[in-house]
Amino acid sequence: MLRRLLRTFKCKEPATLAAGAPAPPIELPDTEGRPVAMSSLLEKGPVLAAFYKVSCPVCQFTLPFVERIHKAYGSEHVTVVGISQDHARDTKEFRAEYGLTFPSVIDAEDYPV
Repeated sequence: MLRRLLRTFKCKEPATLAAGAPAPPIELPDTEGRPVAMSSLLEKGPVLAAFYKVSCPVCQFTLPFVERIHKAYGSEHVTVVGISQDHARDTKEFRAEYGLTFPSVIDAEDYPV
């Protein structure tokens, strides 16, 4: 079913990692266009990466809870980063509307990450 949907919408099949495998090197721009490397975030410890689209109702419901995790544990135990699949302008508006303070980066149009 997944492959059929991917063909229908002309999407490539998402890559997967085996449990415990290190993530590939990832560098994406933040909402101001500055590059953010996942490796630099991992140097501080674990990273919670939350992928989202601004039009996604599940994301609109869930990300305020991710914000609570960020506020409760973000400075000491885990780095929280959002990975938006939208343009920077839309991402900024979404972050303001939902009161998100954890950093977000922008995944490109073809969603390489």
